[in-house]
Amino acid sequence: MALIYLIAFWSLGVQILGLIGSHGILPTGDFLHYIAQDQGASRFWAAPTLCWVNNSDGFLLFLCWGGVALSMLLLIGVWPALTAFLLWIFYMSLTVVGQDFLGFQWDNLLLEAGFLLIFLVPHPFRIHLKPAVRPSIVIIWLFRWLLFRLMFESGMVKILSGDTNWAHLTALTYHYWTQPLPNMISWYANQLPLWFQKLSCAILLGIELFIPFLIFFGRWPRLIAFFGITGLQLLIILTGNYCFFNLLAIGLCLTLLEDEHFKFLGLELPTPEYKNATLMPDVISSPASSNESNLSSPKAFVGDPDKNISLPLVGSPAASAACRHQIWNSISSVREGGIIYLILTGLVAALILIVSLGLMLDSFAHLPLPNPVEKLITAVSPLRSINNYGLFAVMTTQRDEIVLEGSNDGEQWLPYEFYFKPGNVNFAPSWVMPYQPRLDWQMWFAALGSWRENQWLMVLMERLLQGEPSVTRLLSVNPFKDHPPQYIQATFWEYHFTDFKTKGPNGPWWHREIKGLYCPTVSLRAYN
Repeated sequence: MALIYLIAFWSLGVQILGLIGSHGILPTGDFLHYIAQDQGASRFWAAPTLCWVNNSDGFLLFLCWGGVALSMLLLIGVWPALTAFLLWIFYMSLTVVGQDFLGFQWDNLLLEAGFLLIFLVPHPFRIHLKPAVRPSIVIIWLFRWLLFRLMFESGMVKILSGDTNWAHLTALTYHYWTQPLPNMISWYANQLPLWFQKLSCAILLGIELFIPFLIFFGRWPRLIAFFGITGLQLLIILTGNYCFFNLLAIGLCLTLLEDEHFKFLGLELPTPEYKNATLMPDVISSPASSNESNLSSPKAFVGDPDKNISLPLVGSPAASAACRHQIWNSISSVREGGIIYLILTGLVAALILIVSLGLMLDSFAHLPLPNPVEKLITAVSPLRSINNYGLFAVMTTQRDEIVLEGSNDGEQWLPYEFYFKPGNVNFAPSWVMPYQPRLDWQMWFAALGSWRENQWLMVLMERLLQGEPSVTRLLSVNPFKDHPPQYIQATFWEYHFTDFKTKGPNGPWWHREIKGLYCPTVSLRAYN
């Protein structure tokens, strides 16, 4: 989780001023001003962000690079719970003001996993380089529940959408070249025969719809679920660019593993001596020193495997003493946060189960929810920490691309190039994950709709006409470095992967055909 937070904050930090800075495409200050006018006094809960205190460019950078620093502290175990809490607050603050650029499912997934992380790590204000408190099994199961929802909901949305491409198992014949940011392996995967694509699609649906249920069926079924889900995520990483999404899903899969799985593989993990250990050595004696030894249960290893310790028989005086000691230890641990922590985890579990089940029923069965549940879902939704999931419910079957071009005379047009979005047909698709070029991604979504539905794109064109440095830095090729152009136009193209014969050793990766203008040609006069 620390590494994923590090990737997320760093990836955003190098882009944020061009996206939501004061001179960016969707300025934070303008957004908060609108929210304040619309929500009034309730704006702080409607949009929970630290940017209400300060929305300057410097503060946005502080949240990003402060998040990087906090991630490093969490990585080495400094004040884990406090650090995890601040990471969650920082990232939520950025997603709230990020608007279109931070509305992706993995942003919400990171917030939900990050919220659970607060209750998993040791207590704040301490440095923990080794485990000191046994992790809560309730929180572990909430992580597993999150993984189940992520996978199962992703499968269900495909089935319930009624898309014939999923029903006929032909979805992957489109996926590799129509996904937002293909990579080079995507091109080769697209060349595979139809039978293989259909088989792959059937396996994908099987993993998403059935494998998640193994999470609830014991230790060894969970190991099967681990390998099935992790294997799928690794294949997605190989054939697409989804930033830290798949890494985060693999991280959730780690909660399925237990020590016994490693022993089965011949690996012996070190046994930590937890503060709240179940067995109390001072009331469990060895056979040589206990009168109860002849009545004890079979021997077991506790702590040091070279020392045999006999467990007292249930109902024996030693067992009663152990029970009393354990109860007293639980009561006396209130000052360490024991009972308070237990109450908090119980409340968190109840909240997550009620809201997540309500969201699933609403999405899949469209059943009316009890009024208190609806109010609870509405109340917690601004935190973006209990969510629905599911990508590619309806498979995109064609790839349209917007190409931005500038001109000084309205006759000769020069194209802007993005770092990773398809443009020049001779540029090989890049492998960019876990970094996410958020403007490149958003251009893919803009091509699915009209320019009237994507007003941010018009602001992007205005910023290019102004030559705004924070925005032009988001592009790999700016043909007007010395002076911004007088006109900007957005042409609309249909793209397809080429085949082996067309590409050859040095041929194009893409074939494209012009469809016309995406929106009217604009100049600064249009904004004056």
